[in-house]
Amino acid sequence: MSPFLDEYRRFLRSRWTRRGQILCRYAMGGGLVFFAFDLAGSPLPAARVAALRLPWILIPALGWLVIRLAPAWRLAPALVVAGSLAFTWGNDWTSCALGLAGTVVQTLEVAACVVTAATFLPITLRGRVAVFGLMLLGHLTLDLAWPQPRPLADRLWAEAGLLAFVIVETVVYESLSRSQQRGFRLRVELERTIADLEESRRRAAEAVAAVAHLAAGVAHEVNNPLAAVKVNVRWLGERVQSGGEATGAGAEVDEVMEDALEAIARITRIVAELKRRAEEHER
Repeated sequence: MSPFLDEYRRFLRSRWTRRGQILCRYAMGGGLVFFAFDLAGSPLPAARVAALRLPWILIPALGWLVIRLAPAWRLAPALVVAGSLAFTWGNDWTSCALGLAGTVVQTLEVAACVVTAATFLPITLRGRVAVFGLMLLGHLTLDLAWPQPRPLADRLWAEAGLLAFVIVETVVYESLSRSQQRGFRLRVELERTIADLEESRRRAAEAVAAVAHLAAGVAHEVNNPLAAVKVNVRWLGERVQSGGEATGAGAEVDEVMEDALEAIARITRIVAELKRRAEEHER
């Protein structure tokens, strides 16, 4: 597995807390919508419908509460997936118990559960196929096992249509997932480029500071012998202008010249050392 895929999966895991909470809220709202559809399509009394349908809202409510209290719990993703499956199967069973087995209402409710899970579960293609497959397997088992007047052929056609819908959903959301991966890759590469630029800027600032420090040191080292040369040359000029009449002037001139030459030699050594370091840096 490439480092990018590892990083992308860590990114998906980091989204479970927020996505899980959103999924639970939508599931609670979806349970109320299912209840409204049941009231319109089921022949049973409203109290009976409420007793069969509304308890399933407790599953996403419990999931939301757990995620809220323990957002870093490592089993939270498994809890969200299990809750999604239980919510789908429970509401599917309720549709059968309300006499809505094989109706458009039941099919729409299962499709809504699939779309909601596909939208908010931050999972990879394998996880998505597994979740959808379990949802459909539970629905198929319940639909075929529940006593109802519809012929078996009609049931199978309905299940085939729902399967085709789920396959299309899987393809669509996998395409969206691929786009998300590309966007995530571009973002990671951009962040790395910015980090590299920041590191280069930091190194350049350090280099500038080092050059400034070196220049200050060189200026100090060169100024001292230059000052000595300046003083000695001025003294020599004054001696030449006075004609060198003082006793021992020759010895003093020799001494001053020696000091000046030593200062010049020192400057030469400093310049040579700088040149050597520059050549080593270029290599």
